[in-house]
Amino acid sequence: MHEIPDQSDLTVPDPNWEHFDLWANVNAAIFALPSRFESELIISGVLATDLFGFNSSLGATVEEQVTASLNDLRSVWDPDNQHSLHGFKRQPQAFPDVVLRSSVPNITPQIPWGLN
Repeated sequence: MHEIPDQSDLTVPDPNWEHFDLWANVNAAIFALPSRFESELIISGVLATDLFGFNSSLGATVEEQVTASLNDLRSVWDPDNQHSLHGFKRQPQAFPDVVLRSSVPNITPQIPWGLN
């Protein structure tokens, strides 16, 4: 059984970091994600013992939904629209799976944000 980590074990960036408010707002949005998960992926006619075969498809679906849901929650993580050129993007087969990235090349600053 998995244990829920103690809050004191969580890493929190320095409150003086220029993107700290964004970090806090994205974390608030992440807590809303479980209630927003939607998927058109339907699995039927498969024994429960064979579900491991859907691991890649299910993982990709979750990553897509996390990305879409975070972008839908922009009013939570970017309430003042300060990061209107940024959005969450899925980058399959790379780490981290979901990143906050500018839609304009070479924009300054690039926000170093990744979800894993």
